[in-house]
Amino acid sequence: MAAGSVWRGMCSSTEMSATAGSKHVPAVRITEKVREREHPAVRPVKRYRVHIPLNATQEELDAIRERTLFNPTFMMSIGPAARQMLTRKLTNRSYPYEEKFGPRMIYQRRRNAQHRARALLRRLNEEEATAMKESGRAVIPNKIPDLQAGDVIRLRLRNPNNSEVDLWFTGMVIARRNSGTSSTFVVRNAVDGVAVERLFPLYSPTIKDVELLERRKQRLRKLLFLRRRDVDRSNFGDTLARPANLTYSAQKKKA
Repeated sequence: MAAGSVWRGMCSSTEMSATAGSKHVPAVRITEKVREREHPAVRPVKRYRVHIPLNATQEELDAIRERTLFNPTFMMSIGPAARQMLTRKLTNRSYPYEEKFGPRMIYQRRRNAQHRARALLRRLNEEEATAMKESGRAVIPNKIPDLQAGDVIRLRLRNPNNSEVDLWFTGMVIARRNSGTSSTFVVRNAVDGVAVERLFPLYSPTIKDVELLERRKQRLRKLLFLRRRDVDRSNFGDTLARPANLTYSAQKKKA
C-alpha cells in the first residue's frame, strides 16, 4: 500500500438474489472498495469486485445474466467499472473460440503459467486432431491408429501436378514421432539399388489412402539400424507399385 493512502472497507455493497421459475438463483454480490489519499488534489480510487458462486450451474448462470447483463435498468444502476467487471465475470474468456455465454470451461490447476500454457496448447492440439479425424482429412489415424515401426504400408498420395493420376509409395515404417497434429513417420525402401527414406506427417491431407501390407514384429521402436546395413535389408518390394486390381483407367474414374 502506498504511503499516505487509507483503505476504506466495503463502503458500498449491492446484493442481488433472483428466482427463475421454481429454481432459486444464487446471490451475486458487487462490492465497492475505495482508497482515499490524504492529499486533497488526488481523487479517490474505487475498486469493484463481483462475487459469483463457482459451483453455479449453466442454468443458474443464464438466469444471473438475464437479471444483470441483459437487464439495462440494473446495468445503468451500477458504475462503469462495475459493469466492466460484471461483463468479464459472466462472459466466457475463451470467446471467440468457444461460445460467448456458454458453459465455463474447467481446467486442471497447474503449477505455474508455463505449465498452464502447455496444457492449453495440448488441449487445442487434441481438439484439432479430433476434428481432422471426424472430417476425414486424417486417413492414417482412422485406418491404422496403431501404426508402428515394422509395418509395411502402401500410401496413395495426391499428385500436385496432375490431379487425375495419384502417386504411390510402398515401404516399411522405421520410425514414428508422436507430437499431436505434428506427428510424423518415416517410410524406407530401396529404389534402383539406393535406399530412400520419406518423411510424412501423420495428419497430412496429401495422403488419400493407406493399406497395411504386412506387420513385422520388432523389438525396437525405431529401426534406424537399417541405415548401417546393406541395401538388400531395405528392399520391401516395388516402391511405386499400385494395387493389382487398380489400372490407370480405373484410377482415373475413381479420382
